[in-house]
Amino acid sequence: MHYPINIEMLMEMAQTAGISDLSKKLLGQMARVLNNIYKMGMEYSTEDFVFTPEIVREAHQRVYGKLLVNEEVNQRFYELLSEWGNDAFQAGAFSDKHIVRLSNISMSRRNSGSRPTKKKMEQARRFYEKYGVYKREIVIDEHGVLMDGYTTYLLMCEQGKDMVPVRRIRRQGIKAVFNEGGKQYQWEIPLKLIDKIAPGDRVVVETFYGPQRVTVKEIIPLAKRTGRKVRRIEEKEN
Repeated sequence: MHYPINIEMLMEMAQTAGISDLSKKLLGQMARVLNNIYKMGMEYSTEDFVFTPEIVREAHQRVYGKLLVNEEVNQRFYELLSEWGNDAFQAGAFSDKHIVRLSNISMSRRNSGSRPTKKKMEQARRFYEKYGVYKREIVIDEHGVLMDGYTTYLLMCEQGKDMVPVRRIRRQGIKAVFNEGGKQYQWEIPLKLIDKIAPGDRVVVETFYGPQRVTVKEIIPLAKRTGRKVRRIEEKEN
């Protein structure tokens, strides 16, 4: 099944499963839930997490304050939604994901000399124990260098994981000018802004003199981290 899913696709799935009496309102709600689960799978990818009818029942009761009236329909509904939920979660978990050997992930100079606090590591452990998923995904660049998810990486090392899911990103940078016609300088685009900046955008960057505004001239690939980064994109005038 391809995501995001819509009502028509869900109706066809329900009919295939032998259910034809679900209202469009309920199908719409289920479609939103499944699309959110798909996104959750993309963010908290793990092979260990499984939805059960009991988890779905508890979530439904917490959100709506009551269970479905008909116990037979109730149970079938939760079984079906948990089945679809698992499909959606796994589809999200393995979209744009690569499976790599944990020991092949290398550390940047920044990460190799530091470790998360004990409090942060304990929060990551508790989150995994409670939900069965990692709080953050592991992100690496095309050379296998860790870009994000250091705490998850360390937790997986503790757990003795071998082959793990990661998201692979190509590092990007900008060439930009302070004034039109001036010399071009280079900055790295942080993970959260990759593929969101275009030539002509005004952005705030780090400089020796503090934050400065520049105009983007070109998006370029980067082979490794640089010392200076783009901080944010300036709001465009209407």
